[in-house]
Amino acid sequence: MSLLTMAYRNIFRNKRRSLLSGIAILIATMSILLLFGLIDGMKDDMKKNLIDFYLGNIRIRNAQYTAYEHLNPLMLGVPLSSSMNALAGIEGIDTIAPRIKLPAGLIRDTETGLLIQAVDFEVEKKFQHIDVYLKEGRLPESPDAREIVLTKWLLNKLNVNLNDKITLLIQTKTGGTNAMTFRICGVLEYPVAMLNSSSAYIPLRVGQYFARMDDLVTEILIKTKPAVDEKLMAQTIKMLPELQRDYEIKTWKEINEIYSFFEMAQGIYIVIAIVFFILASTVIINTTLMVVFERMKEIGTLGALGMEGGEITKLFFLEALIIACVAAFLGAIAGNIVGIPLAIYGIDFSGAMQGISMEVSGVVRLKLSLVNTVLVFCYSIIVSACAVLIPSRQAAHIKPIQALRST
Repeated sequence: MSLLTMAYRNIFRNKRRSLLSGIAILIATMSILLLFGLIDGMKDDMKKNLIDFYLGNIRIRNAQYTAYEHLNPLMLGVPLSSSMNALAGIEGIDTIAPRIKLPAGLIRDTETGLLIQAVDFEVEKKFQHIDVYLKEGRLPESPDAREIVLTKWLLNKLNVNLNDKITLLIQTKTGGTNAMTFRICGVLEYPVAMLNSSSAYIPLRVGQYFARMDDLVTEILIKTKPAVDEKLMAQTIKMLPELQRDYEIKTWKEINEIYSFFEMAQGIYIVIAIVFFILASTVIINTTLMVVFERMKEIGTLGALGMEGGEITKLFFLEALIIACVAAFLGAIAGNIVGIPLAIYGIDFSGAMQGISMEVSGVVRLKLSLVNTVLVFCYSIIVSACAVLIPSRQAAHIKPIQALRST
């Protein structure tokens, strides 16, 4: 009789212990698979939000603007016409979105402030799909319309309604002040809490006139085509004569540090996963040790019949390995079954995300992948198999005479 056949039969001779060990590995496999899916989902969500709403794949700014951003240095801008002409000749660029950031206050309530962004709405339809997030009203009809689009959250905060007029006060490029009245023409609702609490848009041309910016914008965001390498594209842009001096040209990864922390955290989660599997494998260790001491006579009989210590070790190891393989396989299937609705409908973190400055949507969808499933499956088997070596070797050192005398 082969060792594999003996191991298979022994598993069913101790169904309760085998089931207990298997459930521990199954739960560990399923939990880690869902955890990895959640982390990957959050990473993808943050990447999409950063590129679509905040930074694009590449951001162009005046080299000194970021250092003095808190002072609203509008004079440290980027020339729009010359930059757009230079960028238009580069292959691989999908969309170019110029923006002007304008901190503003309401005339009737100087304590209430908001950040206005002057944008080209036709470009933003392609860049961030702004029309998708329009819940009421419409976008400004012309580049010269003195109209503003607010988020629903800001609408409630300012205690105004659609089609109301508000007068905003800003600091201009020259350091003076200017006021302008806008009619609220549209209401937005974004999936990201940070955007809902700060987003207000006016036409780009109106923003330039409002802030006396002439042909300047505070930043130009670039979306590249899917197959384009962002770093190589950034290097190409840096070589443009019009943008070689006094400009900061960075990819979104270079700008945002939180996303880098997510990538670092993945390595930590892998270690946590291994520890989690080891803890789950202690059930197999304890169960196997119990089996070893309860099957002393059987071990003695096997030894007396000529089975060597190495073969006895293999027998117990095979028993645990079969349990681990089956449990890990079922755990991987269970993780994917549980994860499918979470990948479609997501997990609602909107309550937890209130007041947190992170570019993650209120509803995060898991990202299930074959790579994660295979990796977690292999981790389960390897860690569980290694964990059972100790009790398996214990069985091999039992002498046949002592085992046959045991009661």
